[in-house]
Amino acid sequence: MSPLSPPRIRLLATAALAALLSACQATDPAFLTAEGRLVRDVDPIPFRVAVAPLTLASGVTLQQPDASGLQFCLDPGALRSRLVAELRTQRTATEILEVGEPSLEAAKTARADLLLRPRVTAVRIAHLGSSKDQLLSSFLWLTTWVGGMFVADSTYDARLEIEWDIVNPFDNRSVDRVVASSEQVDLTWWQRNAFLSLPLIQTLVLPPVLTSDSDARTSESLTEVASSRVAARLACYLKAGFGREARDVLGELRIDAPRNGTAIGTDSRLRARIVARGPVTAINVYVNEKPVLVLSGKQIAPAVEQSRGSTFQLGIDHPLELRAGPNLVAIEFAVRGSFTSRTLVVQGPQNTNPAARGLEVSQR
Repeated sequence: MSPLSPPRIRLLATAALAALLSACQATDPAFLTAEGRLVRDVDPIPFRVAVAPLTLASGVTLQQPDASGLQFCLDPGALRSRLVAELRTQRTATEILEVGEPSLEAAKTARADLLLRPRVTAVRIAHLGSSKDQLLSSFLWLTTWVGGMFVADSTYDARLEIEWDIVNPFDNRSVDRVVASSEQVDLTWWQRNAFLSLPLIQTLVLPPVLTSDSDARTSESLTEVASSRVAARLACYLKAGFGREARDVLGELRIDAPRNGTAIGTDSRLRARIVARGPVTAINVYVNEKPVLVLSGKQIAPAVEQSRGSTFQLGIDHPLELRAGPNLVAIEFAVRGSFTSRTLVVQGPQNTNPAARGLEVSQR
């Protein structure tokens, strides 16, 4: 067998490096569901969600450097905007809105289905030491130099804990409360330093894990990862467990058609079923804020006909006339007189005239 040529050796080394780096860059569990799916690949929940201004728990401060110079980089306003942007990236809901104070009135004005009130209960940014991949980083530095810079070889405490109070805007009832958090984070050399920097020169004689790092760059990376994790974990909860938790308070709307966020024709039908702990007493359906179905009183089946064991159930089957482009379909219903709502966005036939497209949905 003939010896390997230098180009062949370089090709094999490159392939080995790519395989090693791929193994090191597994998806962060914060962005996966319990079934292993990416959170953003799960259908958005049928809610217009308003996010109130972010508050801080007693004793909690943001942008406070630790002894090493690391710090959380965002103030409360910027942090809320960062969280909202990430909730949109994760396709959390039909629409995510930022509202001001008083948040309840602002949410009602925006016709939101849910109001989220976030409160930071803990924050800490600090260096903990080398990660379990430091040996791999050093090996790749010895063999390829640049390869070691792509391995997450340093571990940090990037703690950010936010308590989210989930409120029904119709009556200010607390529907649920969930805590979403970030903990330890491993960073690569590139996440800690700029390209043109002293640490780059240091890598000529030192492995990446031993170089000095930019406090500003490291702080920015830790802030970004922690914020994204918190938003992704909230999105995962809302898409998975929230419906079951909220049923006792709001009731549940099981929508068979249309599917949230999909494209359909101009004519479609809304097919859904309300499942609640009490009798349904009213139903209102709006397409682009125009009422298309209004039912109450004797127009609603009596409680005895809705009863299904320990729950009450009532179906909805109604035609929808949609315009070209995005359409908002809002469903309001009352359980024992207390209202709640859901909102879908569905795409009618596309119109090539930009002026006719009208409504835009925030996460598209």
